[in-house]
Amino acid sequence: MAAPLIVIDGYTRARISNQPGLRESVVQFLADQDLVDWQARADGAGVGQGDLVGQAPGVRDTWAKWDAQALSWASLDAQTRTWETLIVVLPDNDIGEFVVDAGELTWGDKVYRINVYGKNQAGEWTAYGG
Repeated sequence: MAAPLIVIDGYTRARISNQPGLRESVVQFLADQDLVDWQARADGAGVGQGDLVGQAPGVRDTWAKWDAQALSWASLDAQTRTWETLIVVLPDNDIGEFVVDAGELTWGDKVYRINVYGKNQAGEWTAYGG
């Protein structure tokens, strides 16, 4: 299976700044296959690089919320999930959305390249520039 192809579908503002009313831009994107995770980065050259400006809701913080002492395999099975269950967070051709806030851009006043990376069910991430 090939890595997901991500296309930016639109955005509300091409330039943002710390000025009132100009701080945010809403970005929408599409993927050509189901995504189990995604992240948007300002600059950087791949997944996990650059400033994180958007991410799939609930994916990264899921494990932190589990109470490991109270969890048992029986309770996990009762939830009809296994440790390896992959949940589709964005079905193919659905619109994903995130908000870029000027406060998230830590490299100062400059032009940033926003990249969206998607992870498919085979574990493959979108390549930089892909």
